[in-house]
Amino acid sequence: MSNIVLASKNLHKTFIEAKMRTEVLKGVDIDIKSGEKVAIVGASGSGKSTLLHLLGGLDHSTSGEVLMMGQSLKDLATEKVTALREQYLGFVYQFHHLLPEFTALENVMLPLALRKQSLTSAREEAKNILARVGLSHRYEHRPSELSGGERQRVAIARALVKKPLCVLADEPTGNLDHKTAAGVWELLLELNQDYGTALLVVTHDERLTQHVDRVLRMSDGLII
Repeated sequence: MSNIVLASKNLHKTFIEAKMRTEVLKGVDIDIKSGEKVAIVGASGSGKSTLLHLLGGLDHSTSGEVLMMGQSLKDLATEKVTALREQYLGFVYQFHHLLPEFTALENVMLPLALRKQSLTSAREEAKNILARVGLSHRYEHRPSELSGGERQRVAIARALVKKPLCVLADEPTGNLDHKTAAGVWELLLELNQDYGTALLVVTHDERLTQHVDRVLRMSDGLII
């Protein structure tokens, strides 16, 4: 059985707006293996985030294909892509995207509840992962009552509570001060090792590339 969790083949993406065509990706091949840590770096506008969105099944390519656990997303119904994404992937963004009316515990429970897991079981697992990221004292706090670093830790807990095979992180420390960013990045690396989850991170911060297995550099829609 292949140990490749996520892959793309000759991936192209063109945006058309007001009759203007912008080719953002120009044929990208990538593979992410089980448990490995990969960083994609490049200047703003190089196509990093677009690539991550396509790999995560959040958008459709113009041509080429994305394979998730060997299954091509090409021509799959939206419901099937969503099901694969929910089964295999977790997401962490620059901005945490926590639901403001929910507590930290409820935000982390949500992915499990969407899987129709019992509330008792979801609550227990959410508490465990929040404790793992150092927030056992923050279960009942809403995002507005948490610091930036704490909110990002809740987002990481939410991404990992499903035990995904791969976490996709888009500038996960970009909205944090240097000290807090370092702590969040160390946590992601630690959890990658402990959980065996592959980690694909898009960043412009070269400091985040020091402890990954591979660094891929993007320029003008290509991995160079």
